[in-house]
Amino acid sequence: MKKFLQLLAVFAVILVLGTLILNLGCRQILEKSDSELQELMEGTGCPPTESACKGNVLMLCNANHVWETNVDCSDFNAPKQCCVVAEVTSCYDAEECNHDSQ
Repeated sequence: MKKFLQLLAVFAVILVLGTLILNLGCRQILEKSDSELQELMEGTGCPPTESACKGNVLMLCNANHVWETNVDCSDFNAPKQCCVVAEVTSCYDAEECNHDSQ
């Protein structure tokens, strides 16, 4: 039984190390290919992670440089409005939006 537990522990360590090596190696490859894609698409569409209001809908730019709906601000229980406050586009209380524009 002791021998079995030792073999099981060794197997677990090998499995954890193998998983770590694979994840770290793949992450670098994915980051490099994504950065190359972003460089190729520079100047086309919208800049990734940008946000904007389209009426009362908060839009985000995805990694493919395409605008997509994030949330309709009117879906919140408390009335919200899509606007920019302190240079951050999001859903805010109407008072916050009006206060920031003054």
